[in-house]
Amino acid sequence: STRRVRSPTSISRSHRSSARGDPRGTATGGTLAFESRNSQFQAWKSWTPWRTRRTVLDPVRGPIETWVAEANASDGVVETVARYRFADSGDVLTARTCLRFRSLTELEESLSARGFAVTDVFGAWDRRPWSDRDEELIVGGRRLSDQ
Repeated sequence: STRRVRSPTSISRSHRSSARGDPRGTATGGTLAFESRNSQFQAWKSWTPWRTRRTVLDPVRGPIETWVAEANASDGVVETVARYRFADSGDVLTARTCLRFRSLTELEESLSARGFAVTDVFGAWDRRPWSDRDEELIVGGRRLSDQ
């Protein structure tokens, strides 16, 4: 069986917790695939208000303007501040998020520690070869044994 899971992007505790859960749901020989942001690409450097500002239309709330106001990196964790301006009411909401960007080596070590072998690494879901210049990593793994 094959599982496609989303890589948790918040702090390490969530990553460890999610990774611990994967083996219980994947039989020996089973596979999983997930995407993770490539830490080497440093996408957060382009998360500026000017580059991220956009307007979406909510059928109930009307137009909502959204943008990333701040993105600061330290020790592999990126803290972001996003703003949401509701055009109809003028209200502005702020959302603060911490994202953990793990290297391919960290992902491989984490999977290995939980009984998986990395079988594939791609630069996108279309299976193109991965390079350190790609924004995301698509990691495929196979469950080796029950732990």
